[in-house]
Amino acid sequence: MRNGSEDKPSSEMYKRIGRVLRQKRKASGKILEDFANDDISTSTISNIERGSTKVSWEKVVIYAKELGITEDELPSLLEGEQDQQQRLLNQLLNLERRIDLEGPDQVLKKINRLNIPSISPLMANVEYLKGRCYLKKKNWGKARLHFHQVLNIIKRYPDFHKTNLKAACHKDLARTYYFQENDLVKALDHVNLGLRSLITKSESQTEYSLLIGKISYLINLDQETETAKKTVDKLWDERDKIYSIDAKISLHENRAALLNKMELYEEARESASEGISLALKNNILDRAVELLNTYGSICINEQDFDQAEEYFLLALDTKPKIQKKYQKEYLLVTTLTLLGKLYKAQGHTTKAEKALLEAVELGKKTKSQEVLRYHDALVALGDCYFSKNKLRKAIAPYSQALEIAKIQSQAHKKFFWVEKEHELWVKLGMCYEKFDSEKLKLCMERSFRFNVEYIKRGGGEYMDKQFSSKILLHIGEPPDNRSTSLEGEPPDNLI
Repeated sequence: MRNGSEDKPSSEMYKRIGRVLRQKRKASGKILEDFANDDISTSTISNIERGSTKVSWEKVVIYAKELGITEDELPSLLEGEQDQQQRLLNQLLNLERRIDLEGPDQVLKKINRLNIPSISPLMANVEYLKGRCYLKKKNWGKARLHFHQVLNIIKRYPDFHKTNLKAACHKDLARTYYFQENDLVKALDHVNLGLRSLITKSESQTEYSLLIGKISYLINLDQETETAKKTVDKLWDERDKIYSIDAKISLHENRAALLNKMELYEEARESASEGISLALKNNILDRAVELLNTYGSICINEQDFDQAEEYFLLALDTKPKIQKKYQKEYLLVTTLTLLGKLYKAQGHTTKAEKALLEAVELGKKTKSQEVLRYHDALVALGDCYFSKNKLRKAIAPYSQALEIAKIQSQAHKKFFWVEKEHELWVKLGMCYEKFDSEKLKLCMERSFRFNVEYIKRGGGEYMDKQFSSKILLHIGEPPDNRSTSLEGEPPDNLI
């Protein structure tokens, strides 16, 4: 175990031995006091099991003997633990692959049947896998708790350096904030933490997923267009190295959305078209719908209304499969909203109203999954009524959208929803201006308060963005490709 009798094992070796001896004691069903005697105290045994280097090697050997282990047997015992940890790691990797095949509930049951000691560093992998299961179940809160638990475990093992588990955790934490609260700022913060946490550059797939997620959050935040463009260009050049089909599709969608925003419509169409083909080729219909929506929004901005309609109607044709296989009908709320805006731009107000009423009805049905899409459908319907001078009819959808924005801004304290709230006070004021001076006054007061708060926060180009006629689609989900963070050998110093 030592290179000469005077050499002391490393601190990591102390930790490994301490964990193994603790597991042996636990397996015997005895407590610390059962092994204390004149040669070794209870506190010394506790320090040994915690891997403290303050304890002399002689005391470690004494305690090992109390457990029936000689000094010469310690190396083989550690090797056996290494093999066992590798087997457990392989089991966890296999279970991760089964989340999509068997469903998260079955995998959670199998995880709970695994015999992994609570003191094992592999508990970080166990917690991560549980988090992935709850992500699949769309239980964002529980997923987040497990991912934070992973980060807490990793803090106790700073040399957890042969995997990118920490980076993968931040990637998935970003997704929980994106989906549960639409908190794009926190999502972006976690992506940046994940990128800073990348250690093993050989695991580039996690880096690709983080970067693609970063682009998505930047575009939706309408921030750092140049940063997003540079990142997109880098990934686009390396897209053949990205293994995950889902990540590749997300890259195509993000690139198309960004180019659409930059008014580079020909390149945007090309990127969206390639993404649609990739999604359909791999039978990933939900991602195809998102890209069809993206392609249609590009066509609207180019005034190519006929082709835009063609792509939106193609997306709507997927409804039976989207409903049955993916349970993602909410994707079509965006399709119908965009179709309604298209008809409105063409002057087909009756068709526009019909499409938007359908979008609102579907949005109401699926609002628990995607409240933002429901909100946007309500606003679009109100805009449609307003354009037809049906001011009293516009008030109802505007008011419903306002209630959503108020609830979300109060629940999550995010300026994103406060901005939405302000936009609706302005729109309602434009309606009440014609027939209700008292309510107009209320709308003006609320709008004034917003502007004061906004100036305190630094101001900006908010009003220009809110009333722009350009269609800038709030792009879809960041990539959910299976992380490879559980792969590879367990680090020697973790067991």
